[in-house]
Amino acid sequence: MPAVSVLRPRSGVQAIANVEVFFDLVYAFAVTQLSHYLLEHATVEGALQTALLLAIVWLIWASTAIAVLVVVLVVVPDRWHKIDDVALEARLVEASRA
Repeated sequence: MPAVSVLRPRSGVQAIANVEVFFDLVYAFAVTQLSHYLLEHATVEGALQTALLLAIVWLIWASTAIAVLVVVLVVVPDRWHKIDDVALEARLVEASRA
């Protein structure tokens, strides 16, 4: 059975929502601020604080990514039907070759 990609198709123009760009910039800014914090507090305690803050930022980023995925699955359920249709079409093509 051929593998079915769940990624966005690479053909055509890919639209990126402004919200995606905004959140990417927010997290990039947060990481740069953490690096500046570490430079100002170059001690073991500062490194532990920075590591804790980085872990929190990462967890928030991961939660946001999961929330966006859930919204995409709920708001745009046709996407998964299209993937199923592609898989079915691939199976039919394979069956016709046999």
